[in-house]
Amino acid sequence: MEDFLTRRRSSFTFLFLTAINIALLTAHLTGYVGTIKDLLYYVLFPAQDVSARIVRSGQKFSQNVSEVINVHQENAKLKKMLEKYAYLETEYRRFFEENERLRNLVNFPKYWERKQVAANVITREPQSWFQWVIIDKGADDGIYLDVPVVAWVRNSPAVLGRVAEVYQNSSKVVLITNALSATPAQVKPHNEDGLVQGQNSQYLVLDYLLPESRVLVGNEVYTGTLSSVFPPGVLIGKISDFAPSESDEFKSAVIRPAVNFSSLREVVALVGTRQQR
Repeated sequence: MEDFLTRRRSSFTFLFLTAINIALLTAHLTGYVGTIKDLLYYVLFPAQDVSARIVRSGQKFSQNVSEVINVHQENAKLKKMLEKYAYLETEYRRFFEENERLRNLVNFPKYWERKQVAANVITREPQSWFQWVIIDKGADDGIYLDVPVVAWVRNSPAVLGRVAEVYQNSSKVVLITNALSATPAQVKPHNEDGLVQGQNSQYLVLDYLLPESRVLVGNEVYTGTLSSVFPPGVLIGKISDFAPSESDEFKSAVIRPAVNFSSLREVVALVGTRQQR
């Protein structure tokens, strides 16, 4: 009799739990019912509840990892796109500046009745940065010794240097900033004469100004009529300061050249006629 009752209790318990499961599975999960369901699962099936929570946590973690990976990949793509656009912007500016320089060369005024030979600077060495450059035009292009070379600065030519060595397809240009360079000059607006000398640096020195000179900072300096290389009236630079003179009889001034010697690209050699050589 006791075994019979035990089996009856076991069957009753099984049927009771089965009914509860069916009710929980089919019931509309309002907030209240859902809370009761979670409580009963936790009390009646603790192991299953823990496993389910672990599975859900693992699924959520995997989802978070996947989202992080996707965000990282999107950031990498955006970074590549930004780098590409930055490169294109740099190339655009470079081509724009080159186009402006070439347009200036094409529209270069016909100064001093000389043939103008456009050239590119092809060689520069750090140890002689302010001393000389190599251009890609030579004897085959009509270049000869002491041909003046100018660059384009603010819609007008400015002194760069003179040809010191000539090869078949290239030439060596001694820059006006070279310490071996000396050029007769005039200071505007009073046409005061002086001698511009290179210093192997980004500055020039104007010597032999008279003590009563009216030269002021900011005055422009041009090649003078006494120059045997450059035509008169070519811009050299501006007075930026005054310097001590080696003689009490004269004054000296510092000149900032008009040409930007840090960005030389295209230049023009002014080839004269046979009578001009």
